[in-house]
Amino acid sequence: LYETTLYTGGSNDAPATEVALGERLDFAPRADEAPVRALLQDLATLAAAFDPDNTIAADGRRGLAEQAIAGLRNNVSALAGMASRVGVAEQRMDMVLTRHQASEAAMTLAYNNLAGRDQFEAAAELTQLETQLETTYLATARLGNLSLVNFLR
Repeated sequence: LYETTLYTGGSNDAPATEVALGERLDFAPRADEAPVRALLQDLATLAAAFDPDNTIAADGRRGLAEQAIAGLRNNVSALAGMASRVGVAEQRMDMVLTRHQASEAAMTLAYNNLAGRDQFEAAAELTQLETQLETTYLATARLGNLSLVNFLR
């Protein structure tokens, strides 16, 4: 009943997702794992035990309730294990998010250093570089025309 009516998810694990370069994260527990199925079964049994509209005798209700409570108690460690898997995945995602935020801050700072430059200062530096280049070209041209005749003039 659970697979055909209640659970509409897949029966296989989803592929791991790359959360950072070379770092893959498997998906957390699925809803069709045994601890979840046992939890839903025990909760449904407990609900049936206390449903005033059913025809179960009082002794039967008590037995169902005790059976469901025992099942819930026995399932606690398995559910805690599933929760810990979710916690580990959340911790890894938080670490990746922190790294991405640090990278974003560094990139923003680098961009602001490049793009946030004073225009007048950049123009003055460009003019200075242009003057140095023209001086270099002039010296190269003079060296190219160097000859004994020109030297003696």
